[in-house]
Amino acid sequence: MLVRHACGLVVVAALTACSSFDVVQPKDGAIITLPARTKVAMQGNPGLSGVQVKVDGADVSNQMNYVASARSEGDLALLAGNHTINVQADVPCWYCSGQSYRPTEQRKICVIPPGPLTGPSKTARSNATGKLSWSTASSTSVVVGIDASTPKTRWNFRRLGGFASTTGLIESAEFPCRCLRSMAATQGEPIGLATCDDSDVLQQWQSLPEVTFGPGNFRFQNNGRGISDACLTEGAAPDRILLQRACNTLSTQAWSIKDNTTGMVGGAPW
Repeated sequence: MLVRHACGLVVVAALTACSSFDVVQPKDGAIITLPARTKVAMQGNPGLSGVQVKVDGADVSNQMNYVASARSEGDLALLAGNHTINVQADVPCWYCSGQSYRPTEQRKICVIPPGPLTGPSKTARSNATGKLSWSTASSTSVVVGIDASTPKTRWNFRRLGGFASTTGLIESAEFPCRCLRSMAATQGEPIGLATCDDSDVLQQWQSLPEVTFGPGNFRFQNNGRGISDACLTEGAAPDRILLQRACNTLSTQAWSIKDNTTGMVGGAPW
């Protein structure tokens, strides 16, 4: 996002006379595939200095290099996982108090290993007619479809908290770093996929035993929508979208878990 310092009431000959600052790379939500390094590049108008870059709170400014008076770049070797990059710099500004200002920009990115995912994954199967599964329709949307044993219906259940926790994030195997998210506080709202963020309560799902359909069945309740307000639900035909509804004991909210490594059905999600 381009951050342009307001010129206020000062009259200038052209818009380019205003100071500006932009983190050119990486884009927010970018996915970097190893062994590629994560390039961080910024530019300021008419120049920049005092560049500071932190990754997950650790200062990596010594890995940045000025390639011009108005541009700084660095190639960072980051491990697989989610990362937060915070960038600051001083930008000259003749119409500002102190003749400069110090903008701050943040980017959240994800670094993934090369090749197909080899980690364990699981598939959730509905107890409704057809025994359909959560299936990615795109990098932002999820439907309920036939489990064809492909990454579309495979998910990584990432536990949050200690060993006994029943809450976590649900990450797509087809779209690494994209997790199930409640997108609005509305009944029947389609569930979306968003860049995984452990701190986003709208991506946190609690698994609760659904005893109506016997052992090994669960419903998944969103932590950010209030108690019992948003459970993962199989939508009606023909669209069969994965959506949220108030939690109930119907088959469209009861899911059994298949371990894609062992092929066994009925285990715990996390």
